[in-house]
Amino acid sequence: MKKILLIICLYATTFAGCKTSKDAVTQSSAEKDYKMAIKNYTKSIKENPNYYEAYDYRGNAKQHLRDYPGAISDYEKALQIKPDFANAYDDMGNAKQNLHDYQGALDAYSKAIEIKPDYTRAYDDRGNTKQHIEDYTGAIEDYNKALEIDPNFAVAYADRGNAKQNLKNYEDAIDDFNRSANINPGLAPVYDYRANVRMHLHDTAGAIADYGKAIELNPGFARAYFDRGNTKQNMRDYSGAIADYDKALKIEPNYSAAYFNRGNAKRQLAKSGQH
Repeated sequence: MKKILLIICLYATTFAGCKTSKDAVTQSSAEKDYKMAIKNYTKSIKENPNYYEAYDYRGNAKQHLRDYPGAISDYEKALQIKPDFANAYDDMGNAKQNLHDYQGALDAYSKAIEIKPDYTRAYDDRGNTKQHIEDYTGAIEDYNKALEIDPNFAVAYADRGNAKQNLKNYEDAIDDFNRSANINPGLAPVYDYRANVRMHLHDTAGAIADYGKAIELNPGFARAYFDRGNTKQNMRDYSGAIADYDKALKIEPNYSAAYFNRGNAKRQLAKSGQH
């Protein structure tokens, strides 16, 4: 593990922060779908200006297109019509988080919870924002509350595991990732997260197996290839690392950290004399 500091490791801090292959592979068609959705929601609003759900859905479509200010504007319109619409506050929180307005996001999530005290997603989302501001203890409290309401909320276990990882509570983090995977075995990012923690625990074989599982579940999961490449580089398997960085870059051509780490792996390969 001594060489791990030589590698850029960009681990996702929350489940919501991890980009999945479906987003990468179908991005072009998805953008067309969201643009068409916006047109349809706009027509609905013209026909019924008080259709608050249409404003909310249009805001969500705008978020997918990274038009966060436009999304917030739509959520505000929905709330003008229906001030106790908890979903719009939660969605607004997500948009503000994407704009790095973390206090604004926290306020929006808290308002959603005030309106709907059993709103598990809002607790989870607020926990994720607390992780962004490194309030890991506060984040865990929110995940605990979400899991108290819904003990089968797999994503909350995964996000709590990430918070525990950030507190270097690795064994408990593994336990949360195990619980998440047991509830929903198909969540590819959970295996990537667990693999990263296994590396902290010097369980290289376990980490490689988990990265492989994440990739098996989601063959377009660029981060899993990237993280496995980092692990292989630390194992001095430079050729294997380069192959994984190549795959990550094929999926995400603008993955700057993968270019950087691939360059390091190629330099180490040349120095080592491996073929």
